[in-house]
Amino acid sequence: MENDRYLDLVRQKRSASAKSDREYKESSRDRLTKIIDTKMRTVMIGALATIEENMGFLWRHGEKCKLTPEEEDMKRTFDKMRKEILDKGNTQSRNLHTEIEQYNVEWLRYNLSLPIISDE
Repeated sequence: MENDRYLDLVRQKRSASAKSDREYKESSRDRLTKIIDTKMRTVMIGALATIEENMGFLWRHGEKCKLTPEEEDMKRTFDKMRKEILDKGNTQSRNLHTEIEQYNVEWLRYNLSLPIISDE
């Protein structure tokens, strides 16, 4: 009888441990996905900011004035490039989500496991 209760406790511990492990891996995958999303957005927005900084003079970026036809054409070209960059980046971000779902992901942070020792 005492042995049955002990075995039941061991089974409960293993079950709880397995559930905790599944949840940890799921949260690790979610964490990695969020980090990747942030980094992908940073790359895309950073590239667009660099283009604006270095070529914005072509359409008087940041100025509040009427643009010449040539400047309007440059602005339209930049807007088209911006849309394409964001669309391609978002597509790759979705592809990464799909790819990550095919892996077991575990965040390797510091973890301390205390052993359970039987009195028997």
